[in-house]
Amino acid sequence: MISEIVQDFLARHGDETHTGQEWENLAASEGLDEDAINELMTYLDDYH
Repeated sequence: MISEIVQDFLARHGDETHTGQEWENLAASEGLDEDAINELMTYLDDYH
């Protein structure tokens, strides 16, 4: 189960292709906190 913040982020950007660092930078630029960024990166590692 992923958090609503990460779900919203993926709804906006899920069809994009980025490197891991680019995903982290994009998430940080949108105001995701460290926990949400870690959750996002785990999700991306697991499913992409």
